[in-house]
This record gives sequence, structure tokens and C-alpha cells, in this order.
Amino acid sequence: MSNKNLFKKAAVRALPATALVLALSYCTVDERYSYENIKNVNTDVTLFENGLSVPLVESTAKITIDSLVRASGLDTTEFGQYLKVGEDGNYYIVYESSLSLDDAIKDLDLKNLVQLDAVNYSQELSYKLGDISGSSLKTTAESLEYSTNLESFNLNLNFEPLSEDITFLQAEYLHTLATAAEALGQSSFTIPSDLSLAQNSSQKLPAFTLPSQVKSLKSANLKPGAAIVIEFTADDPIFSAGSIVPDIKVDLSDVLVLADGTSTLDISSLELNKANNYSASKSFAIKSLTTTKFTEEKNIPFNGTIRQNGLVAETAKAQANSKGLNVSIKVNFVNVELDEVIGEIKEYVMECNVEPKSIAYEMPEAIGNFGTFSIIPKGAPSVSVNIDIPELNDLNLVTEGIVIHIPEFVKFENVPAIFAYDEAASTFTITKIEKGNWNIPIKELEITPKKVDAGYIVEGSYSANGQIAIPEGEIDLTKLLALSGKHVGINVSVPEIEAESIALKELAIDVDESADFDLIAAKDIPEMILKVGAVDLNNVKAQFDIELGNLPEIGDGKFLLNLNIAMPDFIKPSEINIAEEVSNGTLSKSIDIEGIDLSAYDLAALKAEGKDLKGSVRVLGKVSAENPTVDLSSLNADITGRIALKIADENNKIEISRIAARVDYQLDTLFKYKFGALPEELKDCVLELPEADLIANIHSNLAMPLNATLDIKNVAEGYKVNFPYSENPEEISTISNEYKININNLINSHDENLELTLKAQVDKTKDVIVYPDADYKLDIDFNLSAPVQLGEETHITYADTLDLQDSAATLAEVLKATKAQLYGSIESTLPFTVSVKVNLLAYDKESDTYGTIDTKPIEAVIAKAGETNDFTLLLEKAENASVEGLSHIRFSVDLQANGANAKEDDYIQISKLGVTVPEGISLNIKDLTSKDE
Repeated sequence: MSNKNLFKKAAVRALPATALVLALSYCTVDERYSYENIKNVNTDVTLFENGLSVPLVESTAKITIDSLVRASGLDTTEFGQYLKVGEDGNYYIVYESSLSLDDAIKDLDLKNLVQLDAVNYSQELSYKLGDISGSSLKTTAESLEYSTNLESFNLNLNFEPLSEDITFLQAEYLHTLATAAEALGQSSFTIPSDLSLAQNSSQKLPAFTLPSQVKSLKSANLKPGAAIVIEFTADDPIFSAGSIVPDIKVDLSDVLVLADGTSTLDISSLELNKANNYSASKSFAIKSLTTTKFTEEKNIPFNGTIRQNGLVAETAKAQANSKGLNVSIKVNFVNVELDEVIGEIKEYVMECNVEPKSIAYEMPEAIGNFGTFSIIPKGAPSVSVNIDIPELNDLNLVTEGIVIHIPEFVKFENVPAIFAYDEAASTFTITKIEKGNWNIPIKELEITPKKVDAGYIVEGSYSANGQIAIPEGEIDLTKLLALSGKHVGINVSVPEIEAESIALKELAIDVDESADFDLIAAKDIPEMILKVGAVDLNNVKAQFDIELGNLPEIGDGKFLLNLNIAMPDFIKPSEINIAEEVSNGTLSKSIDIEGIDLSAYDLAALKAEGKDLKGSVRVLGKVSAENPTVDLSSLNADITGRIALKIADENNKIEISRIAARVDYQLDTLFKYKFGALPEELKDCVLELPEADLIANIHSNLAMPLNATLDIKNVAEGYKVNFPYSENPEEISTISNEYKININNLINSHDENLELTLKAQVDKTKDVIVYPDADYKLDIDFNLSAPVQLGEETHITYADTLDLQDSAATLAEVLKATKAQLYGSIESTLPFTVSVKVNLLAYDKESDTYGTIDTKPIEAVIAKAGETNDFTLLLEKAENASVEGLSHIRFSVDLQANGANAKEDDYIQISKLGVTVPEGISLNIKDLTSKDE
């Protein structure tokens, strides 16, 4: 039995999401295929109601996708190596490859980015100690003064006299009465008794004013003798008898309170008559002022009636009067003086500030080598502090503290209790305002000379700052008014001070040395460098050594070193302080150097300008003696020595452990990989490949911020590639890049090479971190994987030829007489529709060839995808066709895909083949089989 398989019009279609669509058009595969599982023919005959059934073959072998692939030889081709079966049993097109960029990144080798040599600094020392005497140390007298005047406080009561003029009798009325009296020959006449004048008027009294510091008044009592005098007069009286009575009241309730507790002036008792020449007055004692309306303008009402009792006017005088008769009421305030005025005031603050007054005294040149010493003054000098304030009249002046700053070199003793003395801050604080003069004894002047140019000075300053305040609250304003314009002052006087003796606190030698050095030469800066940031170092130290000779004897004291080593700001730490005891004139100190920071320097600009990166070291401070006992006459020898500073590791180098830098670098690399062309059998195929998934895994231990793109020849350009960024070179980090790609051109070009171009640019805005000792790796793994799905245009055909053996003669006899029905069963798990075409074959032993017996077309669809069912086919020879030599039957099977996944173990199997002879046909089966035997 032989088999012939044919692949044609094969189409592989995409699965959702990650599928690779592979459409093969006009491709043929002609390969032999051998079945292994054909069983012997069963010649048992079963009679059915509709005819005689003759079994042919029990079953064929299972035809699987895998067997078809192997039979075609596709699995042995280069391209077939990409066809894989996944764990789910589905077929995948898988391509895997990797590339290394280790050689490429060697161009970006920052291991030698900064080459640093050891920093060495050494300086010889020589100091001349001179003589000094107390007579050359002297200060001058100084003074500090604060002076001011209090504000002028004013309480304006505005008690101006009030006056009300009233026309009691009109001139016309008098003339009328006088004319009538003259006609009667009378020398006088009487004013009608019913004559009276109603009075309803008022006078304005201006508002009283208060000082701006006064918020309100509570009470305002007056000194004894304060009174109101009211005068009631008639102008130019013409009367010879009778009286005028003012039944008038003046309401002063908005202004004051009288001694009797009322506020109304009743002047009805002031009768005008001939006896008092028509003029009278009355006095009212005043107790206090009304404060509720103290600052408002007052309206003083004059209300009542003016009456007359039997007034007799002289006729001649009445006729001569042209103005009528006027009366006036005058209100005068007499001896109004404040006695006790209780009011609420705002806080009244006086600033007490004196700007700093600097003082400086020149010291002898030799004094500079003595460090700090004390001048014991002659006599008993003291600082005088005078506080000048007016009599307070029981007012409470307060302060949060008036601070008097004095030069720090002046030290005091026996400070009066009124002052809070802070020796460390060199201040006196006045916490209680008290008039008086105090003397503060000066104990000593503690001098630490300061070198200025070629000489030495001692300097300081005097100043004062603080406040004096009358606190907010209720007080007697008369006492505040009494302070109006008074003087307030503080005066500090410092006398001339002359030294009687000198007490050494320490013996000190100034150290001020510096040296320059080169760190990086311009020519050694790599072209790609834009900026270097932090540079970490391996076990680098700053070794400081000092040796001193000819040190003077200082008794039980000890020599101390207090130095500040200022290095360039790019060295961390850039400042080192050493405070140690110098034993036997020597001292050694080792300080760890943390690293170098070059972030403030534009190395690219330095290289372009040809400028080296330089630095300098300055050693500044003192070598001093603590609690020395010194014979001043012995301080005349030279002190010699040497200061040395070295920055290096144990190998006399500056070894770098880590560098952070910004670089400008591009990387373009082409890689070629053996991809494998399509096999010869598929050379005429045109593949249509929709998007597929490509995964590029980047493995790296670089801390290099790369912006990169990947180009694939005949596929696409400009895929963005993300790279891992790892600051730990001991660990390889991985980042996965996934792409949708179209590889039509790649497959159809039949090019055996896959060409990849990686274009990378270092991000200039991020740091590249390099460990010089690290072994850096940069690898890329590519993986292309897509499940195979057979499209609806996919057809796979194969032929299965069966040897009918003993059944051949039986089938031939049937077909000679009539047509027969071929029956069988098909089991299929394939994603195919199964169509079959049947040919009857006659075998020629001599030529070893098959001849086709002419029959009417025998073909049909016998199964849908994944079906198991029985089928029947009608066998009928063509007219005049011969069935002689019938020996085999060939099934040409056509499998048409339905778009589902293709799995390795999907299969098709035909079984239980036989023929059925129509009812009414008689055959001698025994003769047929025996003849064959």
C-alpha cells in the first residue's frame, strides 16, 4: 500500500491577540506517506434486508497533523525548526535568538573617566616670639548715651464762658407806654403786671480733648474751689421801682456734677431791683466732670421764664431808649483744675535703642603669638551706668529688658542686682526702671588679638536696645500729664584702662598656610563627558602631620592644635577641623575622604578651553598652650616646624569606586542572524503575515540611561527599546519590550539573514553610574512566538491506496453486474471538513503500475470538522468500462480548514469499509474467493 500526500493552497491564519497569520498560496508538496496500521480484510458476508454487504478493510491508521508535517519533510528544513508544539498541544511558529552588546559598550568605558593622583601638601613653619610689657597695653575712655523726651500730654477741658443775651422789652413797646404816659402828663408809668417772657434757648460747649494715649475716662474729680458763677444783669435800666425775676434753669448734666450732686443751675433767686442796680450773681460749687460725653460737643440748654414784679419806668428814659430792655445771663467757670482723673490708657512705648559704636585698640605686633591673655587694670576702674527718668508720681514704668551690649573683652565683678549680667554674651540687662547711678567694677580685659594686615587689634562694640513702657490699664491721668515732655536717658561711661599686669590664658602660634594643586588635566577629560557628579572613593584618607621644634617651657600646661583645613569644594568633606593635643611636638591625624563632587564644574567647557581643574588647600588656625606657666623673658627663640597633608589611599593613589556622570554618546550597531529561508517545497508561496508579537528582553547590569530604537530590515523601523537601569553591577536586571510586528517582507524575501540595527543615545539629563571594578554586560534576547491557525482557504490533500485482496474479485463481479454502495465510518478531531474522491485501480504485476478503472465520479463530503459518522458512496463503472484486474481502491482525501487551532495530536481515521450489493443480485461468493485462493 502506498500513499501520496499533497499540500496545496495552505493558509495559516492569525489567532486573536498574539497569533501569527501565515497564508500560503499556490504551494504544492508532493511526498510519500506509508500507513502502518492497515488490518487484514475480513471476508465475512452479512445479508441485510436491502442487499448483501461485503466487508473490505477494518480501518486505516490515525492520520495526525504531526504525521503530515513529518511526512512532508517540513520538520527537517531550516524553516521547519521554527514550527513548535506548545504545552497546550497547539502549533506555534517560534523564533528565538540573542545578541551581546558587550563589545559595543566598551566604547562607553567610563572606568578611567577621572584619573586622580595623590594630593601632597607640605609647608615649613617658622615663628618669632617677641617681648611684651604691660605698659604698652592701654584703652581710652568711651561713652554710650541714650537720651529722649517723653511726649507732651495735654488734656484740654475747653471751659470757655457761656453767655445768653435776651430782649425782655421791645423798644416799640416801651415807646408806646411812654407816649401814653406823656400824654397824661405822667413822669413814670408801670409795666403791666402780666408781662413775662418765656425763654427756651441753648449754647454750644466744645468737646474736651484727650491725649492720644487715653482710650477712655472713668472719672474726673476737680480740686476744691472749682465753681460756676452765673451773672444776671439788665442793661441800662430805666426803672425806678419793681423787680425782674429769672425763673431760668441751665442743664449741665452732659458736662459736670455740682457739689450738691445735681447738674442743674437754678437762678430763680437772682432778683434784679433798684437796690442791686439791676445786677445779681450766684456761685455753684463743682464736684466732678461728666466723662461719658467728654469728647463730644455739648448742647447747654437755657429754659424757663423771665417775670417782672411792679416795674415802674421813667417816661423820659423810656422814650429815649432805642434798643428796648435787654437782660443777659453769663456762665463763668472758675478755678476748674483737675484733681484726680481716672482713665484707661493704651500702652505707651518708648524705644530705647543706641546703634552699635565700634571700638578698636591696636596691640603690639608681638602680642599676636600669645593667643588669649588678660590685662589686670590699675586702680579700680568701673563702668558707670546712669538712668535718668522723671519723678513717676506713682506711675508704673516697665520694661521687658533694656540690653546694654559691651565689648566681649571687658569682664566684670560685683555687678549690682539691678542688672542681669551675662558674661558669655557680654550683656547687662536692665529689668527694672529705677532712677539712679550705678558703678560696675571691671575685673579684667580678656584679650584675643585679631590679625589685621600687618598688625594686631582687639575690637568690640557698645550698643543698647530695648523698650520702656507705661503699660495699658487704668491710671490717674493727672500723673501722666505731669510727665509731659520730661527727659529720659541712659548713659554708660567706660573709663580709661591701663594695664597693671598680664595673665596669660594661653600661648598661641598662628598657622595660615596654603598651596595649589592640579586635579584633572584638560587633555585627560573624555570627549563624551558633559558633567561629572559624585565620585566615590575607595579607602582614601587625608593624612595630616605636624612637627614643631623649640617649643617654650610651659610648666604643667600642654600644647594643643586647633586647625581648620579648607580643601576645594569638590572634595568631601571640604573642611576638616583638628583639635588635638600635640605630644612631644608632633601630631598625626587620619581623616576619611568621602568622595569628590564635580557637579559644579563644566568639564566639557574646561576641555574645550584647555583649562585644567585646579584646587587649593589652606591650613588656618593655632598651635596653643593650655594653662601655661610662661617666663616672658624666655619668649625670644624661633619656633620651627613642618605641616604636611596627603590625600591618597594605601597605594599612594586615589582609587575610584563609583562615578556618576552625564555623557553625550550614541551607539549604532548592526547585527545579522541566521533566520532560515523557506524550504524548497514552499519557494513559490506568497506569505501574508499580519501583526505578530515580538518580545525583546534586555539583560544588563549597567546604570546607563539609554534612549534606543530597534530597526528590523524588511520589517519595520523605530521600535522604542527600554533598557534596565541598575546601580548594582552585581545583579543583572531584565526589562521586557513587547512589539506588534509585520514580517511579511522578511519571510517573502527568502533572505536567510535577520538584520537588526540598534540605535541608542545616552540620556544627557540622567546620570551614568560606573563602578570601575565591575564587569558590565548588555545582552538582548529576541523571541517571536505565534500559534498556528489554519484559515478557511487551507486545503491539505492526501491519497490512501488500499489493497482489496480477496474482496477485489467480489467487488469486480458486483460492478460487472450492477452498481454497489461503498460504506464506512470516519472519526475526525481535525479542524477540517473532510471530502473524499474514490478511484478503483487495476494492478499490473509485470509493469508494476496501476491503471485506473473508469467509473462515474465518486466523491462526497463525508465529515465536518470534529465529527464522527458513517458515510456511503455510490460505486458504478462507466459504460463499456472493464473491471478486469481490479485490485485496489484509492481514497483521495481533501481536508479544508475552518480557522481553528492546529494541534499536534489531531487525527482522522476511516474504518469499517465495505460494499453493499443491491437486493435481488445473486453472487457465488464461494467460487469467487476459492478462485482467488
